[in-house]
Amino acid sequence: MTELASHLATQAQARGVEVIGFNFFGMKAWSHKYLAKLLINQRCTAVHAHGLRAAFHCCVALNGRHDPPLIYTVHGLHQLHFWAPLRRIVNLAERLVARRSTFVTYVSHADVQLARLWCIAPDPNQIALIPNGVDMAKLSAMENEQRTFDAIFIGRWVRQKDPVLASQILAELAARGWRCAIGGAGSLAPEVLQVLARDEGGHLVEQLGPLSHQEALSALSKARLVIMPSRWEGLPLLPMEAAALGVVNLTSDLAACRELIPSPAHGKLISSRQTSEWVDAAQNLLQCDLSYISRSAKEYIRDNYDINNTLAAYLGVYEAATRHG
Repeated sequence: MTELASHLATQAQARGVEVIGFNFFGMKAWSHKYLAKLLINQRCTAVHAHGLRAAFHCCVALNGRHDPPLIYTVHGLHQLHFWAPLRRIVNLAERLVARRSTFVTYVSHADVQLARLWCIAPDPNQIALIPNGVDMAKLSAMENEQRTFDAIFIGRWVRQKDPVLASQILAELAARGWRCAIGGAGSLAPEVLQVLARDEGGHLVEQLGPLSHQEALSALSKARLVIMPSRWEGLPLLPMEAAALGVVNLTSDLAACRELIPSPAHGKLISSRQTSEWVDAAQNLLQCDLSYISRSAKEYIRDNYDINNTLAAYLGVYEAATRHG
């Protein structure tokens, strides 16, 4: 059950999984009765809600029922970066969902620690830590020996991802002679395009435009280095996908990113938001043979974040939830 136009719906349909379209972004008062009817009539063994919006609506629809059991996956505690009054409201919803869920799964150690710090985590026996994973076999097969770009940024052009800083970094690198590209779209497009039009080297940065997930992976596979100057993350897929494709990561020094890049042998973390420090770090990497970092990062992601491990962990949670119910 998902938004009909979502990436999840497309992937599910391609695998022959029945998709029930539901507008979680435009819920009306009567919608919860309809949602409850769907959940109960489907005779679900369990309900697995990804993200707070879907989980909250499922909680309201089920109205305290624990049959079927609800499993809620937290994909980053984004509300902690909201305006304070809105953050308090969302945290109330987070506590409600945590209290009514059979299990709450977190994708990173960092999110578990934050949830406990903000008193929005459930009881310890309700918590499961299941990191995101990537299809290593599929991505390894996509690895590209022809590296068209030296540095690339791919992501949503929103405040969290800071595409404005990324465009400044790429423009400066391009001015120094490095081959750079930027892909994505979003609300900050005017600011990004202004930087590329204004800064020296900006016109040399190849603009890839909006990309589907498959197109993004294809573009990423052509780069030597990916830049991810995010302000916050849950457990981002981009560094995992990059490592699997043999692309070296240069990311913000965030707690979640430290889980993916545990040492300088696996990539580079930057704590500053100064363009010059990012540019210097990127250039230092690009001037080196990156094969050792690339190989180490790929092995680390394969050993710790393969999608098969993620799926096995979720199956274990489903079994535990049904026994609990």
